[in-house]
Amino acid sequence: MDKLVRRRELRKEDLPKVEDPFFAESKVKRALQCGGYLRGETEFLRDCGITLVQQLSERDLEIALKEIRSGRWLFLTSEPFRPMRLDGQIGATRCFPGSGYLDRQAERKKGSGKWRTIDIDYDGLKNTFAMLQNRLGSLGDEGRIFGSEAKDYDNTSRVVTQQWVPLDSHDDHLASRSVVHRYGELRAITQRYFEGEDKWQVSGKSWHWQPVLPFETYEHRETK
Repeated sequence: MDKLVRRRELRKEDLPKVEDPFFAESKVKRALQCGGYLRGETEFLRDCGITLVQQLSERDLEIALKEIRSGRWLFLTSEPFRPMRLDGQIGATRCFPGSGYLDRQAERKKGSGKWRTIDIDYDGLKNTFAMLQNRLGSLGDEGRIFGSEAKDYDNTSRVVTQQWVPLDSHDDHLASRSVVHRYGELRAITQRYFEGEDKWQVSGKSWHWQPVLPFETYEHRETK
């Protein structure tokens, strides 16, 4: 059963049910507009400062969807279209380190480490245009709700921001192979959503963000 929960109230057993905010937005919007039942909806709307009415105004709807996009409220479903990648801070879509963390990195300056994802930004305007084009192409699919298949998100994009951080204790053994960057340095990588090669699928293909980018990425020195 679909459910809305505050990020801070997410339970460990529900981690696999968290839908990526990008895909959750259209599902929540459809449920709010069409009267679909969502557990936690009453509390969610109250938290947004929205009075319970039969039909939400466009302004109220935008306020509600902003909470989903920000990751402050999460959409849980038994079969997420694209489960959200979570770090150690449960439910965090934006896991910016605290100021104390950055201060410690400034003291250390440069060193071996890894790239850790700290933010994912979906380009709303470009993605809206891409999905409008996809919508025109799906008009012949009778009886299907737009947004229910991966192809509806074809060629949408997002920018993943990663930060250079020290290695953790469990991967200290990689220090000698690691390149050196200044701690706190950022890099941005643009990904697009389309069908590509996937050796784990029977068909050999799947829809996913490309280029594929792990939550944490190691960068090794070139060896001669």
